[in-house]
Amino acid sequence: MNQPTNNNLFADLPASLVDEVLYRTQEDISRELLRAFEEIRDKQTEWRQQLKDTGLLKHADNLPRVEIPTCCGVDGAYAIERLLSTDLVVAGAVAVEGLTPPSETRHWPEPRHLVYADTETHNADTGSILRGVMIGMELALARNAPHDLIFLDGSLTTPTIFFNQALSKAKELSSLKISAYLKQNIKLFLESYLAILKTTRSDRFWVAMPKYTTRREIGEQLGWPSSYDDRGLLSSILNVGEYTKPQTLIQTDWHIAIPDDIRAEITDLVKEITDWTLAKMKGGTWDVS
Repeated sequence: MNQPTNNNLFADLPASLVDEVLYRTQEDISRELLRAFEEIRDKQTEWRQQLKDTGLLKHADNLPRVEIPTCCGVDGAYAIERLLSTDLVVAGAVAVEGLTPPSETRHWPEPRHLVYADTETHNADTGSILRGVMIGMELALARNAPHDLIFLDGSLTTPTIFFNQALSKAKELSSLKISAYLKQNIKLFLESYLAILKTTRSDRFWVAMPKYTTRREIGEQLGWPSSYDDRGLLSSILNVGEYTKPQTLIQTDWHIAIPDDIRAEITDLVKEITDWTLAKMKGGTWDVS
């Protein structure tokens, strides 16, 4: 298939539409982006000094020396293809191993992935259930990873949000096949989640790595502009090897919905997860930027 060139990229669009898009990009959008970049540049030294003065700025060079751990990362995805009379739905999770020394004797047998694929009747809320299945698969893989360090996609509270949304919709849409699949596997998913939350092992650590967050614990503490989240602003301020002092998560009343037909099976699990999450938020430090 021929790839579009600069000459024919907009060939099928009205000339007036293309002109207006280019005009707005040059004038409005570029001006706003430049203003934001200039604000960060002008305030960068001041904000960095605030981090130092409050003891929030740390450097990896000052951490104790430890043996380099073996590691892996777990991630997932889901997709819905809206066909003429039905939907094709797919969810999956995969674990990818990092570098391991030649002396490593632990073996992680294949497969290191989980997949769900099926057809469904059209429904706007299928994605919420499918996303819960995806995060459950990720947790199941992460729990069984034989590595010292396991990276998770999202925060440690993301599964609570996804499971709550998925089970709420599965309760309403019990006729969907993905609802039945979620209910059949939710105990395994919740057990994996709880095992990761409660781990007390000194030879295995699970680290949550959200790609995006709107949290502003540090920004609110230091009076930074409300238009910037911590992750975005700190990415511009911190140098290589630097990090901020861990912050206690803001306490929230976490909740996971329980469908009536599996209430007896998972009620105790859900209570233990929500109780443990709240306890960690009160007494632990979970977020590092």
